[in-house]
Amino acid sequence: MSMIRSDKRRPVPASLEANGGKTALVVNDHGPIHKTVLRVLRRGGYRILEASGALHAKRLADSHRNIRLVLADSSAPKTSGLALARWFKARFPQTMILLTTASLWELLLQTGERERFGILVKPFGADELKRMVRGLAASV
Repeated sequence: MSMIRSDKRRPVPASLEANGGKTALVVNDHGPIHKTVLRVLRRGGYRILEASGALHAKRLADSHRNIRLVLADSSAPKTSGLALARWFKARFPQTMILLTTASLWELLLQTGERERFGILVKPFGADELKRMVRGLAASV
C-alpha cells in the first residue's frame, strides 16, 4: 500500500495560480524530474498529493474534491495518464490536466484535435513547468 504524502509547508506568496493555494495531484511520476516537479508546485503554493497509479488517483479525487491540477505521465503503466486525464475531464471538468510524455507525436495521435490537455515533453525543466502551469491557470 502506498502512502499519501501531502505538503505541510507554508505556501509561497508568489503563486503559480491566480487563485493560489490549491491542491495538485502528481500521478506515478517518480522519474528523475520528480523532485523538481514537487519543488516547483510547492513553491507555487500548491498542496501536493501523490498517487501511485490511476486507481489511487481516482480514490484521492473522490476524497479530495479541491484538486485543481493533475500531472500525469501519458504512458504510465496499467492505466495510461491519458485515460486518467479523460476520466478527470469527464468527472471534474474544472480540473487542469498536464500530461508529460517522451513522445509528443504519439500523444498527439492519440488525442487528436478535439481533446485539449496541457502537454510537457520530457525531459523538461523547472521553468518550462512553471510556464505551463501558469498558462493552464490563465486559460481556466
